[in-house]
Amino acid sequence: MGNSREAIFIMYKNRDLKHVIYSLKRLYGQPAVVHSRIVADVDYKTGEQTVTSQEMAITRAVLLPNNISIQRNFAMFLANFKFGADIKIGDREVLIDSKDVPNPIEVGDYFVIQTKRYEIVNMQDLDGAGYHLLIRNAQNG
Repeated sequence: MGNSREAIFIMYKNRDLKHVIYSLKRLYGQPAVVHSRIVADVDYKTGEQTVTSQEMAITRAVLLPNNISIQRNFAMFLANFKFGADIKIGDREVLIDSKDVPNPIEVGDYFVIQTKRYEIVNMQDLDGAGYHLLIRNAQNG
């Protein structure tokens, strides 16, 4: 009996999360591009890897504001999701609807939004509703 109640709770929580991400995406979404690094070939004699990049256009990514109070309130909403990376000044957070991502995103890929390049430092899958990314300006490292 407890398992069915827990499953129903998770289903409603996930539906609410999808609704919040969809609403934010419609109001504040902006175009972005994710570049996934793909190792195309490895030279076994030298150990060198030939790395290529695959572009994924995201029609509406939500770049969260730098305002700490807003981020803190959003963090309370996502209380069950924890980041393990160090957060530095200038880091940004992005929400992406899972429907907008045709291929998996990984830490180490890079993200271009508002003509700025950011490296994906940490990523959380929001129970299939979307992704919460911590991105760092590639020039500030």
